[in-house]
Amino acid sequence: MIGIKRPLRRQLLVLLTGLSGLMAMGCSTALEDEQPLDAGPRQLDGLLGQCTPGEERCTDGYRDVCGGNGLWIQTNEAGGCGGIQDSCSANAMRRSYIGCEYWPVDLDNAVEVFPVPPVNGVCDIPGNSNWRYRDDLFVCVLDNRLAGLCDLGRQCPETQVCQQAPACVLDAQNSNFSIVISNPSTASAVDVNLMTPDGQALSDVVPPGGVTRLEPYRAGVLDASIDGSGITRSAYRLTSTGPIVAYQFNPLDNDGVFSNDGSLLLPSHALDSVYLALTLPTIERRPYGHPYSGYLTVVATDSGQTDIQVTPSADIRAGIRQASYAARMEHSFSLQQGDVLNLEAADRGDLTGTRIAARNGKTIAVFVGHESTLLSDRRREGSDDPLCCGDHVEEQLLPISTWGVRFAVARSAEREDQGRGGRVAPDRLRLLASNGDTRIEFSPTPVSGQCGALVAGDYCDVYIQNDTEIISNHPILVGQMLLSTDGQTGDPALAFVPPVAQWRSDYTFLVPNEYRLQYASIVSYEGGPVELNGRDVSTSLYDFGDGLRAGRIELLESGRFILNCPQRCGLMVMGYDEAVSYMFAGGLDLEPVRLQ
Repeated sequence: MIGIKRPLRRQLLVLLTGLSGLMAMGCSTALEDEQPLDAGPRQLDGLLGQCTPGEERCTDGYRDVCGGNGLWIQTNEAGGCGGIQDSCSANAMRRSYIGCEYWPVDLDNAVEVFPVPPVNGVCDIPGNSNWRYRDDLFVCVLDNRLAGLCDLGRQCPETQVCQQAPACVLDAQNSNFSIVISNPSTASAVDVNLMTPDGQALSDVVPPGGVTRLEPYRAGVLDASIDGSGITRSAYRLTSTGPIVAYQFNPLDNDGVFSNDGSLLLPSHALDSVYLALTLPTIERRPYGHPYSGYLTVVATDSGQTDIQVTPSADIRAGIRQASYAARMEHSFSLQQGDVLNLEAADRGDLTGTRIAARNGKTIAVFVGHESTLLSDRRREGSDDPLCCGDHVEEQLLPISTWGVRFAVARSAEREDQGRGGRVAPDRLRLLASNGDTRIEFSPTPVSGQCGALVAGDYCDVYIQNDTEIISNHPILVGQMLLSTDGQTGDPALAFVPPVAQWRSDYTFLVPNEYRLQYASIVSYEGGPVELNGRDVSTSLYDFGDGLRAGRIELLESGRFILNCPQRCGLMVMGYDEAVSYMFAGGLDLEPVRLQ
C-alpha cells in the first residue's frame, strides 16, 4: 500500500582508539550569495552530494560551507559561526526522540539448546533450518539428553551433569545486532559515527532523507552482547553531525533466529536521572532447560563517574563477577561513561517497579527486556501449558518525568490464532504507577483484568481487544505487549505507549526488511488530516474514546516513512512473521510533564 525502498549505503570501517571524538554539531542555513572563501580552507572528507552547494553549518566552532561539488569545506574562522543555528543544540532544546547522540546496547537475548545431541556434527532438525552446531558450550546432560546451558559456576540440577558437549542451538544472543539510522533533513547529509566498546568505529554518511544501518557483527567488531548480571564496558556511542532518528534491532531483519525485537533509541538530551522499570518475570525452565531472565540495563552516559542507586522489586541473580542482591533494599553502583550495569531477576522474579536513580544530577539511559518470554492469556487445549511461543522483548525506558495521565492505545493489527480457535489475540497492557493512590479508568472496559488503587511502583495488567482510552489521576507508564500466538503469526513484543501530552505533529520512522506483515498503528484527534508519505490515511482511522480515532495501516515496503498530522497524533510500528515479531513507538516528545 504505502512505502519506499531503503537506499543502500556503503559502510566504512574506521579503526580508532579509545572512546574519543566529541560529536560535531551540525547546522543548516542556506547562503543566498556565497562570496569567495578566505585563504586556507580545507575540503572535508566525504561523499559527493553530501550537502547542497552554498549551505553552511557550524562544526566544533568553525564555519563550514558546502562547495559546488557537494563536499563540505571548512574555513579557518574559529568562532566564526556568528548567527548560524546549531541544529543539534537547537533540536536538544525541544526534547524529543530526534537527536545527535545515542547509547545503543546489545541486550541479553536467548540461546536455545535442542534436547537431542547432533549426529556426526550435523543439526538436521525437521521444520527449522536455523539450528547451528556448537561444540564449545557447557550444557546440562542426563541420559544423553541435553537440558540447556549450565548455571553459574557450571552447576546443574542434582540429577544432571554439566559438561562441554556438542549441541544444536538457536543463537539469538550472538546474532546480527544492528543500529538503523534515518536522516529527517531533506536538505543536508549527516555524518554518523558508532564508537564500539573496544574503541573501533563504524562510520557512514546518510544523505538527505536517507537511511543507513550500522552492523557491528557483520563488520567484524568484537561481540559486546550482554549476558548475565554484572558491570561491563558494553555501550556503543552513536553520534552525528546533525539530528537523526535511531533504532536498535536485536537482531535486524528477522535474521534467521527465533527471538528478536526492536527499540526506539532516546537521545542523550532527553535522558533523566530517575526511572521506574517495567519488565517481565524470569521464566524458570529447569529441569528441561536453563532459565530465561527478565532484566534491566543501565548505561552511564555522562562524563566522569556516575553513582547509581537501585532498589529492586525482586531478588537479583548473581553474575560471574557480581554477587546476588536482595529485593526491596537499596544497592549502590559506580559506573564510568560507557559502562553498563545489567541486573537479571532471580527465578520467577519480576523487576517491574524497580527504582533506578543517578545521583548529583547525572543522567542515565535505562533499558528493560527479557531474553525470551511467553505471554499468553490462556492455556493450550487439554494442557496446563500456555500457548507457544517465546520471544525476546526489549525497549528503552521512558524517564518518570515524561509519563502522562491520558493515553490513546491503538490495539495491534489483528492476528488470528489457531491456538485460540481462530479468534483474534488480544493485547496485554501493563500500567505502572509513579504515585500513591493512582486510579485508572478505561474506555471501553478491558476484556479481562482490572486496576484498583495503585501505590507508587505498583502495577496492574489488563487485556484489550479494542482501541482504548486510558485516564489516570497521577502519571503512569503504559507498556503494550503482543501475545504469543502458538507459533503462527508473531510472538511477544513490548513497547511503551506515548502519552497524549507527548504526541507530535510529524514523525520520521523506519521499517525493517524481511517481515511478512508490518503496520503503522496511528491514533489522533477526530477531524484533523493525517498523511503517511503524502497520502491521506485519515479515512482509515475510526472513532473511539472521547474525541479520538485510531487505525492500522499496512506497510508493504521497508525503509523511511513520514507521518504528518498537524493536530498531533501518536504512532506505534510493528511487524510479524512466523514465531517472531517486533514493536516500538514511532517517536514522541520527551518534555517534562507538569500537571495543573
